[in-house]
Amino acid sequence: METIRAAVGHYPHTASLHGTAIALDDRTELVVDSLSTAGGFGQILGELRYDVFEVPIVSFLVAQQQGIPVVAAPLFVTRRFHQSRLLLNRSTGVTGPADLAGRNAGIRYHGFTDGTWARGILSHDFGLDPGQVTWVTAAPETVAGAPLPPNVRPSLGASLDDLLREGELSALILEAGRTVEGAGIEPIFPDAAAAEEAWFHATGVVPINHLIAIQQRVLEVYPRLVDQLFDVFSAAKRQGIMNLSRSPEAGSEEANLVRLQTFLGDDPMPYGLDDNRAPLEMIFQLALDQQVITTPVDLATVFATPIV
Repeated sequence: METIRAAVGHYPHTASLHGTAIALDDRTELVVDSLSTAGGFGQILGELRYDVFEVPIVSFLVAQQQGIPVVAAPLFVTRRFHQSRLLLNRSTGVTGPADLAGRNAGIRYHGFTDGTWARGILSHDFGLDPGQVTWVTAAPETVAGAPLPPNVRPSLGASLDDLLREGELSALILEAGRTVEGAGIEPIFPDAAAAEEAWFHATGVVPINHLIAIQQRVLEVYPRLVDQLFDVFSAAKRQGIMNLSRSPEAGSEEANLVRLQTFLGDDPMPYGLDDNRAPLEMIFQLALDQQVITTPVDLATVFATPIV
């Protein structure tokens, strides 16, 4: 058997992909490693050791524009809201997000997918132009050599939490699962759940974070691979959704899926292009507006499948 090697996170809807080889046809099998053992996204994109791999959608767009030979399958394996990520330090003199123009704000790195969505929230809900903010970054870009606009100030290794507490930053986009406390530090959305619901009703969009990428050379050898991956990922998802707990642990991947069902119905992680045009077109435009990517993209150039 020929082996397609993949690196994918361990979620309820991908759990059955892990632990055993999966036959794609009579001569090809899929073997899935966990992201936790595959290395960071920068390493995965830089080394291209995997034939198929999960990657943040904005990092994928940057990689394509930097000439890395990858294409996407319409498989979107993480999605979540980002209103809870946004903090202000009111002791710096800001009364709200609109006051951030001309000030410093922190973000993990410029091409951070969660941060791209979060900056889009600031623009959509408060009319803030992210280009008028100086974005201080603390981590290298996922795609080495990605160009940075003049309003991005790398400060590699810095503690963005400390810079917020010290007033060097007036705002911060948090990483998942993190909190920061200090004098004057407040969430932009005190009731994040209500703000997420309002965003969904206004836009119809639950943000997509990660998709499945394929090396171009692999697709040339296995031209049916997108359809095969769609089948096995869909089967894994059906099994995972069927087994979701109705009382999941707060903050878990299960809890996120159960909550997303209130917005998207029984399938909280829809695959395919038809059900995902709105979030895809929105994140493409946000990445362009924020100068994370430098030229427009469309579905036909990103995905290795006909638009249907």
